[in-house]
Amino acid sequence: MQSGRLGSTPSAASQRMAPIEPDEVAPGLVVFIDPKMSAADEHVTCTKDPPTERSGPFVCVSVDGNTSEWMPLTTEPRRERLPIRSEWRSGGHPQWLRAGQYLNDGANVWRGPTTAFINASYEELTDRETRARVLDAGLAAIQRETASQRRRRDRP
Repeated sequence: MQSGRLGSTPSAASQRMAPIEPDEVAPGLVVFIDPKMSAADEHVTCTKDPPTERSGPFVCVSVDGNTSEWMPLTTEPRRERLPIRSEWRSGGHPQWLRAGQYLNDGANVWRGPTTAFINASYEELTDRETRARVLDAGLAAIQRETASQRRRRDRP
């Protein structure tokens, strides 16, 4: 019989959770983000109302000093959504590699202090060595889609 309290050993999943570190943040990084937590920072803006409220994968699309831009991804297909092709994806959780992945909305860009997104990545299931990424060809497609949605994003 083992001594000790029930539940005193962290689960394997909680041992793997590793929020991102500042030196990891770069275009193409994909991490699980709690948007409510990132939006709690008054300097975080979202170009689409209403903003995404569900926790889920976000891709970093740009970094400028201590500020970064992120866009939510989804597994839900829609005709108007940009598919993130399998050849554009690397690393990450098995669902990232197996399931269909889509840019949620080309007009939905989150911008703010990188620390806000780092803090909101507390549920990330991968670690530094296994982070999900969108490769350069996928980033280029996302940038084209974002540019094509500029009028929707810039509406008052």
